[in-house]
Amino acid sequence: MEIIKELNKSKVNIVMIAGRGSGGGLFPYGGTASAMRMRYLALGLKENGINVFVMNLVSGFKIKDNENKEWRGNYQGIDYEFMPRTTILNTSYIGRKWQDIMGFTRGLIRLIKMHIYGNIDCVYLYTINSVKVSVPVIVLCRIMKIPVVIELCEWYPAFQDYSFWKRKIFQKFTLRKAQAIIAISEFLVQKIKESNYISKIDIPYLKIPILADIDQWTIDINYKKGEKGYFLWCGSIQGYKETVELLIQIFSKVWSIENDVKLIIVGDISDNLISSFRIFQSKYNLPFYSIEFTGFLSEKELANYYINALALLAPLRNNMRDLARFPTKIGEYLSSGRPIIIPSFCEFANYASDGINAIYVHEDDINSYASALKKVIDSPKYADLVGEGGRELCKKEFDYHIHGKSLALFINDIIIYNKK
Repeated sequence: MEIIKELNKSKVNIVMIAGRGSGGGLFPYGGTASAMRMRYLALGLKENGINVFVMNLVSGFKIKDNENKEWRGNYQGIDYEFMPRTTILNTSYIGRKWQDIMGFTRGLIRLIKMHIYGNIDCVYLYTINSVKVSVPVIVLCRIMKIPVVIELCEWYPAFQDYSFWKRKIFQKFTLRKAQAIIAISEFLVQKIKESNYISKIDIPYLKIPILADIDQWTIDINYKKGEKGYFLWCGSIQGYKETVELLIQIFSKVWSIENDVKLIIVGDISDNLISSFRIFQSKYNLPFYSIEFTGFLSEKELANYYINALALLAPLRNNMRDLARFPTKIGEYLSSGRPIIIPSFCEFANYASDGINAIYVHEDDINSYASALKKVIDSPKYADLVGEGGRELCKKEFDYHIHGKSLALFINDIIIYNKK
C-alpha cells in the first residue's frame, strides 16, 4: 500500500523534500551534515505529534557505500522514500540525469496524489539551492494551496558558481513565494529581514540553530586523553576544496614542530582529488603519511574518529558565505567531548565562550590557527576541559529535542494561517 494512503489524517502531515544539493547520504542514512540535520528536524517534529514523510528526489550513494540501504522504509516512525526507487547513484552521467528526472517527476506526482487524498498539510523544502527543484515545487504547492516552508542554511548568492539568474530567482522568487522560512544563523535572519523590507512582504521566519543528538556520540572511557594523535576535519571535500587547502597550510606550521601528529580529512573524495591535494601538500614539505584522507565513514566509524582526536577543526573564513553558515558538524564535534577550534567571528560565537567550551581563533590567518593547534598539543588538560564544556553547551543549546517543539508550533501556525 502506498504511503499516501497510510498517513494519519487526524494529525498534521508534512512532506519534507530533499534533492540534489542535500549531499550524499540523504535521509535517514546520514553521511553528510545536511542528511543529519534533516534527520533531527524530522525526529523533532515527529516527537511533537506531526507525521513526517521524507521524499528524497535523488539517489545518494555509490555502489560501494550502499550495503543494506533500502530505498523505501520507516525510520523511528518516519516514512521515507527515494523517488528514483534506488539509493544507488548511476555510474554514468546520462544515467544519473535520468535518475534525477524520474525521481523529480515521481516526486511531483506523489505531491499531487497526497493532495487529492487530503494527506498533506505542508511541504518542508530542504533543498532550495537548486532552482530546478525549488521553483516547480513552490509553484505546484501554491496552485494546490499547500504552504511551503523552506530551509535556509546557506546564503547561496555568495557562492562563486551561483549564476546571475540563479541569484535573481533565489532572491526574488524562492525567498518571497514561500509561506515561511527556517534560518540556521543570525546572518540569514538579517537577510530575511532585508528581503521582507525590500519586497514589503512579511514572510514569517524561525531561527533553528544546528541540531545534535548528544547520545549518538558516546564518549570512549578507554581513550587516553592528551596523548599524541591527530587533528580532524569532516565535511564536503568537493564543495570546500579551499578549506582543505587552508587546513593543509595550517597543519604545515604545526608539523614542522610536532611531526608525530597527523591531520585527518573525512569525507567522500575521488582519487583525482586526493592526487591534487597530495601535490598541494608537497609544496609545504609535508610527507604523504602526515595527512590521511579516510573517504566516506559510517556514523559509528566517524564517532570513533571524533572521540579520539586531539581537537576537531572548523576553519571558517571571514567572508559572506562562511558568516552565513552554521555547520551541523559543529554539533557533532561538541557532542564528542573533544575541543573544537573555530574562529570567533562566526555564528557559533553567539553561544560559546573562548577557553570554556571552544578554542577561538581571533584572526583569520594561518598562524593564528596554527597557534591554537599547538596550544592543544602543549596543554592536554586544558583541551579536555574545553571539550567537556563544549559537550555541556551542546546539551543545553543544540539538542534536537529542545527545538522540535518550537518548530512544530511554528509550522502549525503557518498551516492554520494558510487555511484562513
